[in-house]
Amino acid sequence: MRRIPLVLAVAVLLSACSQSATEPSVVGFTVTLALNSSSVASGQPLGWTLTVANAGNVAGRLDFSSGCQANFLVRNGGGEVWNDKWVTACTGALTYVDLGPGESKQYRGSWRQQTSTGAALPGSYAAEGELLTSPPVSSSAVTFAIRR
Repeated sequence: MRRIPLVLAVAVLLSACSQSATEPSVVGFTVTLALNSSSVASGQPLGWTLTVANAGNVAGRLDFSSGCQANFLVRNGGGEVWNDKWVTACTGALTYVDLGPGESKQYRGSWRQQTSTGAALPGSYAAEGELLTSPPVSSSAVTFAIRR
């Protein structure tokens, strides 16, 4: 019975989160994006890991409105150039993740440098990971470069 107020508190605090220079936090949870490199050659995949961790001292639950729990997107000066949602189909099943104090869950993937208009061009980019709770919680942006 104690879990219901915590879930409601998570939902309320999720709506107050926004992207900042520090890791977003939800009722003791942190969301962090790590890239496998800060610079990749043109055409080489960029690996990523999105980690959600319970940094609090009580167990918590994160609720998701579909089978997709994480998303990855890439932006440059002209706006969004890639979003996993463009190519990922999600089940309609409600899902959740329970994390005890100190526990974490990782979501991994890669970007093959494709955009909605073709291959990504060399230059500077920023990547973000999203935890697809309702509303989504984004990691801080991580910059990287595509070199020739």
